[in-house]
Amino acid sequence: MGTYVSISVYDGDKSNVQVQQAVEKAFERMRQIELKTSAQMHESELAKLNRAAGLRPMKVSADLYQVLQQAVKIGELSRGAFDVTIGVETDLWNFDPDNPTIPTKEEIDKLLPLVNFRLISLEDSSVYLPFPGMKINLGGIAKGFAVDAAISVLQQNGVTDALVDAGGDLRTIASAWTAGKRRVWIRHPRKSDGFFGYFPLDSGSVATSGDYQQYLILNGVRFHHILNPRTGLPARDCVSVTILADNTMDADALATAVFVLGPQKGLNLIESLDAVEGVIIFLKQKNQLGYLVSSGLRQKLVVVDESCN
Repeated sequence: MGTYVSISVYDGDKSNVQVQQAVEKAFERMRQIELKTSAQMHESELAKLNRAAGLRPMKVSADLYQVLQQAVKIGELSRGAFDVTIGVETDLWNFDPDNPTIPTKEEIDKLLPLVNFRLISLEDSSVYLPFPGMKINLGGIAKGFAVDAAISVLQQNGVTDALVDAGGDLRTIASAWTAGKRRVWIRHPRKSDGFFGYFPLDSGSVATSGDYQQYLILNGVRFHHILNPRTGLPARDCVSVTILADNTMDADALATAVFVLGPQKGLNLIESLDAVEGVIIFLKQKNQLGYLVSSGLRQKLVVVDESCN
C-alpha cells in the first residue's frame, strides 16, 4: 500500500502469544486486500480489471466489489470530487525528485474523457469499464478499507483495545486501558517535525490527505499527488484535510474529496453528513495558513501551532 503499517494492542488479559497471533492475522488480512486492490502490482485483481477495460466485464472478489461500490457512492456524494477512474491521469505523474515527470496540458487533456466514475458498471459482482485505457486507482480508499478489515480481525480474535495506523489512516477501539487517554495529532503541513493540533479519540476512524505527502517543487511551484478529476492537475485550494468518521474507508475517501472541493465547499459536505467531522487547513495567502473546523469537532480540537489562524 506504499506506506508503513503499525498495529498496537493493549490487553492485560491475553498472553503475548495470543496478541501476536491476532496481530499477524490482521496483517495477513491487509496483505490479501493489497493483492486485490493495488494498482501498482501487475498481478493484482485490480490490475487485471484495468487491463480488461473496453473488452469484457470481469467477476471480482467481494472485497474489491465492496470498495468499488463505496467509491462510486462517495463519487456521487462529492459530485465527482472523488473519482477512482483518475488512474489514467495519476500514471502521467512521477513525484520522485530524482526523476520527476510533469505531464503537458495536452497529455492531460487527452485522457480526461476517460475519467468518469459514472461509467463504471457494477452488477452481480461483475465490473465493467466500457472504454479501453480506463484505469481505476483505489489509492484514496483501499487503504482505509484495509484498516477497517484489520480492526475487524482483531475484534474477532478477542481484542478490545487497539490502534491500526496505515500511514495516517487509522482506526481505534478502546477499553478501560486507554479510554480518555488517546489523542490523534494532526501534522503541520509545512513543518516536517511539527504539529498543528490534536483531538481526543477513544473509538473511531481518522484519515488525512495533504499536499506534503507525495510532492515535488519545481521552479517554486508545488506539485502533489492529489489530482482534481476535472482537470487532471493537483488540487490547489487545500493544504491538509483530516476527516473523522465511523469507518476508515469513508474517512479516507472523504479526505480526498474535501481536499479537491476546497475549504468552504468541503466544509459544507462535512457538515451535511452524519457522524463525520473534519479539519481543513488551507492557504489564505502566500505563506499564511488558515483553517476551518466542523461544528462537532470545534470544542475538542486543541491547536498547538498558532501560525495557522
